[in-house]
Amino acid sequence: MLSPVSTALGTDTYEMAMRTVTRSILPGLQTELRTYNSQFPGPAIKARRGRPVVIRQRNELMVDTSVHLHGAAVPPRHDGSPMDAIAPGAERVYRYPNRQAHASLRYHDHAHHVESENVYRGMHGSHLLTDDEEVALPLPKGAYDVVIGIRDARFDPATGALVYQMSDRARSTLLVNGAPTPYFKVAARSYRLRFASHANQRFLELRLEDGGDLVQIASDGGLLPRPHTTGSVCLTSGERADVVIDFSRYPVGTRSS
Repeated sequence: MLSPVSTALGTDTYEMAMRTVTRSILPGLQTELRTYNSQFPGPAIKARRGRPVVIRQRNELMVDTSVHLHGAAVPPRHDGSPMDAIAPGAERVYRYPNRQAHASLRYHDHAHHVESENVYRGMHGSHLLTDDEEVALPLPKGAYDVVIGIRDARFDPATGALVYQMSDRARSTLLVNGAPTPYFKVAARSYRLRFASHANQRFLELRLEDGGDLVQIASDGGLLPRPHTTGSVCLTSGERADVVIDFSRYPVGTRSS
């Protein structure tokens, strides 16, 4: 979670720098990424309905950028239009009123002709909007409310570089929160998992290995009218879905393969 640089006058103000960094994703190899604040995926922001968020975005990359808050109701000048780009070395201030109801939103690059590659190389993150209605519900909170961003990738096996090609069907590596072989130790209790697809051409179908139930509680537009029990959740590009899973039904020490 990103911390604001100011909370004065009822507004949460953040600063981000879009920059190129090198990280170890595959063992023994280094991968160049385009990031927000040197993080892959970008840092998550927690916002509250009725409390505006202001983000100063500085472009330290060598390509144009434009930041779009996917699913948010914002004025056109702050919507990150593809043609309203931030040139290399420039910066822009985005203002989000957060007047809409709770929702798991997503921000990503939106610049004309380079959006697909910028997002593929790492420019995506989460913006979690809450309100009094959501807070009052008995949902898992704090450390038990977890964002899980999923995407695919193809790496050069010799150099570790991300290989970018349009309509590439050879992206065989799945990354979860930037990791190719994710491991998450859970307590014997319920968790809220906020799934987000950052893949720009792959469809995802998520299910538990043992075929157990998932309780979907939210989609792109926020909480559903009522919980929906299902065996799987399907996500298209950019789509989000929140589920609750009670891990207390598994014996302590259970591992997924």
